[in-house]
Amino acid sequence: MYDTLPAVMEKVLPWSGIRPGARLTDTMLLPEQLSGNDSLAEHPAITVTGIRPEGLGRQEMQVYTLIAGRLLEAFIPPCRVECTTVEAVCAARTFRIRTCRILDKGWHAVFGRGNAVLPQGFTWQELPALSAGDTLPVSACNLVRRKDLPASPFTDAELIEYMDTAGLGTPATRAGIIQTLIERKYIRYSGRYIIPTRKGLFIYETIRGTGIADAALTTGWEARLARMERGGITPEAFLSEVADLAGKVTDEIFRACQPKK
Repeated sequence: MYDTLPAVMEKVLPWSGIRPGARLTDTMLLPEQLSGNDSLAEHPAITVTGIRPEGLGRQEMQVYTLIAGRLLEAFIPPCRVECTTVEAVCAARTFRIRTCRILDKGWHAVFGRGNAVLPQGFTWQELPALSAGDTLPVSACNLVRRKDLPASPFTDAELIEYMDTAGLGTPATRAGIIQTLIERKYIRYSGRYIIPTRKGLFIYETIRGTGIADAALTTGWEARLARMERGGITPEAFLSEVADLAGKVTDEIFRACQPKK
């Protein structure tokens, strides 16, 4: 693959649908996992031939171009993004802005999908050079009346990324956890987004603020399982801790479900 892939990628770069400015990485920098022996791969990657197909419909060509572009993105240098959070205090009030700017487009140059690299809560904006403790003049101010909006729902990929950040599950189990929540009707799809059901919201309101709702609890038990696998604790001690936790959680839930006087 080392011998053939660079030439194929060079042919794909000029295609319409691929944004100008995308450039290839040095083949010496291709990932070490890329093996020249295709027989080693249980699930070979989808690759293209470099020959632009003829006779495809518009949507079919869009799909083919997407596959070709994703191949390019995998081997083009990283997209380097600088994100900045600025907090300014005026009249004892803190004003905050979160912005990002692209330092090096890298793989982002293939399709130019801005939201693919923009963290949640940030906007694209160039800021002047600032340092901690700077004093700046207030050029103008105005009052805007707005209503608070609910947090944006997650897509599958965004939820899995958030679970990774929170230490929930493993790469092999996170998709299964989401599917289990769907099957138990705690969450459902609304288009490409995942939203809670009435049942899910009821459970959330019932256990909110309790120990079982703390993400750190899951992280802690993942660590205990790992310790047991390494022989750090015995299965009997592990099961004893599980029994103690089950009793505490049950009591906590019963107290939460009691009618308030």
